[in-house]
Amino acid sequence: MTTAGRQMADMTTKVTISLHRDVDTNEWFVDKLEAVRGNMRSLNSFFVPVPLRNAFVADFASFLLMRLPKDIGLSVTGFERHALADSALVLMRIRIIAQRAFAGIQSVVIRIAEARGDLLDLFLVTQRMDMLALASGAPAELQDRSTDPDSARPDTSGTDSLPPNATDGEAGDP
Repeated sequence: MTTAGRQMADMTTKVTISLHRDVDTNEWFVDKLEAVRGNMRSLNSFFVPVPLRNAFVADFASFLLMRLPKDIGLSVTGFERHALADSALVLMRIRIIAQRAFAGIQSVVIRIAEARGDLLDLFLVTQRMDMLALASGAPAELQDRSTDPDSARPDTSGTDSLPPNATDGEAGDP
């Protein structure tokens, strides 16, 4: 293995999940998940916060719900490891940091020092962008584009599209 290959293999993925709780309903919502590996950052956020049970797979949602704070004060708790059922994903050195509730909202940050495996395994299929084609019932030829780089280009044959050199304002103009 090359030096660059060893460095990539040694890099760990660090994860930060931002949640908040509506104190009146006691419902937890997911705001965003950020993953950092080396010099790359990936951010998955929701335009409208999603209830925790509707964002994450049942195993991870249950793990969090059992460990999130029950009161509305400051707290920090830690866990060494959680392996997801039905997945190769393992989360290590997990810290749950809760802020004091303010104006009926309590914010929580979950920091995972090391994640090994596919982070997308945390999300329900309905929340995964890579599974959008499958969830929407798209034809099979649109579902797997991993082997043919040209297949990433949309097929516009038989559809109304702009002439090759036109902009939106010039469509159909001579």
